Amino acid sequence: MRNTDEVLDYKKSKYAELRFINHYTPAGVNIHGDNVAIFVWKKNAVFVLTCKEIADSFREYFKVLWKDSKP
Repeated sequence: MRNTDEVLDYKKSKYAELRFINHYTPAGVNIHGDNVAIFVWKKNAVFVLTCKEIADSFREYFKVLWKDSKP
């Protein structure tokens, strides 16, 4: 996935930094304020949770993944 066109476009941006993990995940997560959106790509489904504690928990999880990931 590191060499797809979409990833290569982000690598060129001065506003984005990409990192990679060695695990496949069938879902994606976006965190904004107190909202967490979980995307399940193959099902074309999204779940939006609005809860400060859940959003904060996902932010901490992101920090752990970011620290352990590779550029």
